[in-house]
Amino acid sequence: MPPVGYEELARYLEEAQPREPEDSHQRKRLLIVEAATELFIKQGYRKTSMSEVAERAGVAKGTLYLYAKTKADLMVQAITLEKQRYLGALRPILEDDCAPRERLKRWLRVAVLLNTSMPLISRLISGDREIVAVLKEVNVQVQNRALEIQQQFVTEMLDFAARPHRWSSSELRDRARVLMGLLYSSGSFGEEWVRGWLSPERFAELLADMIVDGIAPPAGGKPTPH
Repeated sequence: MPPVGYEELARYLEEAQPREPEDSHQRKRLLIVEAATELFIKQGYRKTSMSEVAERAGVAKGTLYLYAKTKADLMVQAITLEKQRYLGALRPILEDDCAPRERLKRWLRVAVLLNTSMPLISRLISGDREIVAVLKEVNVQVQNRALEIQQQFVTEMLDFAARPHRWSSSELRDRARVLMGLLYSSGSFGEEWVRGWLSPERFAELLADMIVDGIAPPAGGKPTPH
């Protein structure tokens, strides 16, 4: 069985999971957000205009403003859509019949592959000033809560995968933060030369195996000082 903290993540996934648009209004919103995403990636936030987004989406400019009051609103919606798709891909990791070490490997593989396919979030993580400035408009409490859920998720997953271990609670959390930090920087894995010209899938598989197979301390080892 997954650790208790997975229940909250499961609820969070259920709430965040993007659903197939049920009506023309939802389909049009998705079309607009995807058009904006393409332009933000291609030419950057500052150089993208609302008129260009409307033209790319095939809607009137007045219609565009019914779905997004500002360009910043469009960026926030685009980032949110990337996060929702990422969270949806994590669902198989919550399966009850998955062994702890395999669960951690699955998460690493999924996270590495998805981070290479989420260009806006990758740019945010790398410190893109335009995107960082835009997201300051987002509710900070919501962002912090999402981070707390992810921290708990990774900490418990690592705890189960590394047992038996003798890490203190603070050591366990620190190691979970290192794993999260690694994944936050994995946007660069999209570059072939960074992967040593391995396919993204092969690179993610080997990285997960090397990390998870080496996380447990030696049998009878002493707890790491902190």
